Amino acid sequence: MAEPYILVLYYSRHGATAAMASQVARGVETIAGIGA
Repeated sequence: MAEPYILVLYYSRHGATAAMASQVARGVETIAGIGA
């Protein structure tokens, strides 16, 4: 069975949203068995 995966989509004009999405992805990856 495939590993569960969370896709974090974002739209960023000035980079702040991209930075937030990166932090969300890092947090998701700390959970065992889930990738982002």
